[in-house]
Amino acid sequence: MQKKLVTFLAIVLLSIGFAACGWKPEVTAVPLTAPWMALNLPVKNNAVVWKSDPNEFRAVHKEDKRAILKNYSDALKAQGWNVEKFDESGDRFTTDWKKGAEQMRLEVYDFDNTGVVLKTGAELNDNPYYPTKSANSPTAPKTSSGNSPKVEKADFTVNAEEFEKEFTKKGAKEEDLKKYGGKTIAVTGRVSMIVMEKNGTTQPWVTLFAPGVLGGVSCYFDDDNLEQMKLLKMDKTVKVQGFKDTFIVPEVKPTLDHCVVLESVN
Repeated sequence: MQKKLVTFLAIVLLSIGFAACGWKPEVTAVPLTAPWMALNLPVKNNAVVWKSDPNEFRAVHKEDKRAILKNYSDALKAQGWNVEKFDESGDRFTTDWKKGAEQMRLEVYDFDNTGVVLKTGAELNDNPYYPTKSANSPTAPKTSSGNSPKVEKADFTVNAEEFEKEFTKKGAKEEDLKKYGGKTIAVTGRVSMIVMEKNGTTQPWVTLFAPGVLGGVSCYFDDDNLEQMKLLKMDKTVKVQGFKDTFIVPEVKPTLDHCVVLESVN
């Protein structure tokens, strides 16, 4: 009884505090439960947790989306999670995370300022995100099926190791990396991983090597360009061109979408 009373009073005080500062989320606060309470999530200030189930967490925040995305990303990285895929679509940022065999999806979107959803387990199959930009988009590389695609001239030509280092170095700033957002980028590097199978909403990809755990530049291929992946061989140097969306997260390895193989160097 005493525990329930303490929880109730905490929620009441939290609501009073939000009213005093002029931010009044249209949700009802609930206690934070496992497994989310072990992640040290940034929900102590200007936040309301309104769902905390074993496989799904939801909260709203007073701060803007990019600030909240960084706060949650920092919290997950501190707990040993690694980002696998990220996407910006409409009002929503979506990132997939992995820790050993565990998987998690983080969604940050417009809702009472900023809404946050974390999902694990079976919940990952609900409302899948990562809709890709159309191949006819004026900002995406124009590609065709087969081994000789027509592509736009690259906005940047980079080395995979240097490109990855620019994104992941400690202290990297979003302002310095924005130049790559919405651009076509040609990357040369050594193939360190090839995944030919589609995994849910994640397209097949190749990773070009860079030092460090899970380092490198991951390049994702659309369905009509999968034949191109047959040109790729482990430990061989290739030049791949892809599209970098406008979702920039400092200290996280870069990924490219709508990729094509330009040449095999050796």
